[in-house]
Amino acid sequence: GLSGTPVVLIEVAAQTAGVLSCWKKGESRSAFIAGMLTGIKSAEFFVDLLPVHAELITTATTMYSLDDYEAIEATVMLGEQCLCTVQLQIFGLRAKTEEE
Repeated sequence: GLSGTPVVLIEVAAQTAGVLSCWKKGESRSAFIAGMLTGIKSAEFFVDLLPVHAELITTATTMYSLDDYEAIEATVMLGEQCLCTVQLQIFGLRAKTEEE
């Protein structure tokens, strides 16, 4: 069957981490002026190829956070098989409020 590179799993993990970051703060993505800068601290892959049309389950957990910086670990699964774990660093630039 068709397959692709598992490197795309980093994007899946980063999108999930971004949603977690906004959700925990009770904000929408529009609260960020210039968006979010995401860095890859580490990524460990457990597969060489990723099946096309695979149904993936992604989870993300905050390892620690400080102001607009967060370190998040995400895991991408295909059924019971762990495809990769990724540690990400997220920095978001928020719009200033009237009080600031």
